Amino acid sequence: MVSFFRKILPCFLLVLGLSSGPAFAQDIEYEEFSYSEFFQMMEDSKDSVFTYENAIISFNPETDSAFINDLNDGLFTYSIQKNAPQRTIKPEIRLTNVHFFEQMEGFSDLISNGVIQHYVFEKKVSLRHCGEITFNQCTFKAGIDAVANGPGLQHAIKAYPDLDGIKIYNSTFYDASRFFPSFFPGDNITTLIIVLRNNIFYLNDKEDESFGRNVFIYGRGTFNNVFEDNQLYGKGRIFFVSENNQLTSFTNNQLDSVIAEVIITDLIGINQLTITKNAFGPYVQLAIDELSAKYKIGWDQFAGKLISNQDFGEYGSRFENIPFNDENLLAPYYDSIRVVDQEVYRGENAIRGILYNHYTATFDHENKNAVYVEIKNLETERLKYLYDTNPNFDNFFTLQINRFLKVFSLYGTRPARAIIFSVYVILAFALIYLFFPNSWDKHGKNRIMNRYRFFTKYMNQDAGMHDVYLEEQQKELLEAEDFKVYMQNAEKYIPRFFIATAMPLYKWAVSGTRLSASLLKRVDIMKGTWQDLPTHQRFWKSVLLIGAFIISVLYDLLIKILNAIMLSINTFTTLGFGEIPIKGLPRYLAIIQGFIGWFMLTIFSVSLISQLLN
Repeated sequence: MVSFFRKILPCFLLVLGLSSGPAFAQDIEYEEFSYSEFFQMMEDSKDSVFTYENAIISFNPETDSAFINDLNDGLFTYSIQKNAPQRTIKPEIRLTNVHFFEQMEGFSDLISNGVIQHYVFEKKVSLRHCGEITFNQCTFKAGIDAVANGPGLQHAIKAYPDLDGIKIYNSTFYDASRFFPSFFPGDNITTLIIVLRNNIFYLNDKEDESFGRNVFIYGRGTFNNVFEDNQLYGKGRIFFVSENNQLTSFTNNQLDSVIAEVIITDLIGINQLTITKNAFGPYVQLAIDELSAKYKIGWDQFAGKLISNQDFGEYGSRFENIPFNDENLLAPYYDSIRVVDQEVYRGENAIRGILYNHYTATFDHENKNAVYVEIKNLETERLKYLYDTNPNFDNFFTLQINRFLKVFSLYGTRPARAIIFSVYVILAFALIYLFFPNSWDKHGKNRIMNRYRFFTKYMNQDAGMHDVYLEEQQKELLEAEDFKVYMQNAEKYIPRFFIATAMPLYKWAVSGTRLSASLLKRVDIMKGTWQDLPTHQRFWKSVLLIGAFIISVLYDLLIKILNAIMLSINTFTTLGFGEIPIKGLPRYLAIIQGFIGWFMLTIFSVSLISQLLN
């Protein structure tokens, strides 16, 4: 596609120059009209085609009140005037070397006169070498064809150095349109611009004569090449070509309902470039050679839609009976060809690589990672194709590794995702360990049964809850008491240091049990046995007892769950502590979990290091 444009455009411009050469070989004499005079001539014309050459259209404050726009809120932004009367021009318009001048009533006031507004053009509007013209709130039912190049325009620019370009705001287009200001280095053009802002384009599948369909924008050597805040509907194609311009902007355009593709090509030699916040349709064809670090290009608008314009064009040119830009090739190309064809696959990766390097140079890590993910997704599709055509272990393993890396770390760009999946794995295995005994939980499955025994004993004995508790803790208390007696008996035969340090150790050993017993004594709700309780007290005391039992069981379950989770974490991180503290089938599952943990933690470490290095 790029080579196509580079071959045909010089020929096109040469033809334009030759066809208009004799007329401009001598000095040009311009006729002068006011805006109202000139457009009245168009409205009054009975011919099917209104043709005019070599004219200067100047703003006359006394007669051109209909061409004043007092509501513009910026130098290049024109406001919409609601309920403004529309005027219709029925013949086809063909203007050559006709220049429409704006008169500024003070630059600081930003009040611009000489605006063609509120007109409906029933037939095509053709502008050849018209250096300055501004439309606002116009309707072009058959489109517009604006070509600004040639000796006549250059002559006008020398005579009027402030000559501007074509600007169209708040207008509606119903057919193919072309905007073709083109100047080459050496022409010294510094003011010519193309500005298309806040317009509506209704596209169709009608073939344009030579440059494709619908909207063709080509700016070379101009000052500004701007396509912003426009809306496009229907079925068609838009080309945006820009070379060697001071400023190029393709921003905030709504093209998501366009059933075709946008082609942005030949973005070279531009001083300032902005391509952001566009809502593209299903495909975007892009051709770029290099990107400066000062360019602004958003990746979100291209994600999942980007096609290399050059490689798609070269692939399409292989078909003799199908035009290389036929949209019937787009879906199979994007879904299959760019993966199957090795050269096309390399080209698609190359254009993404240019964007990747651009985001790297501008330290835009978010977009850089997003481009990298799309490159890896394309690689995964390529690996799937290679495995389908040549199934072997190497292709299978490489494909599965790519898929695994996508799911668990987004190809290393999201280390946190590996941690999230690690948590899922730990919890899943902990759920299994919960139903099997392990050596870390000494009570195991008997924990809840012991709780039932405790409450049953408490309600059947004439003793407090703390007494039952101390009875169950008697073994530990006896061991501590034996230690105390032993140390007291040995007091006469050993230095006092040992006695002085042993007694605090004894008190610390029994402090937890005694503290628990003291709390239980304070909250004891029943004196004597359950049978001894009066009938009128049984209801509310049974409620309290059941509540206490439920709380204790929930505590037991929490401890059991924590034990299972800690066992799972220990296994996942492959700490081991020298043994696998579980028996039965989970013992073998623990080995599998250990392998998974080792693999996933390795991925996390590599991903994290990669992000830190970036």
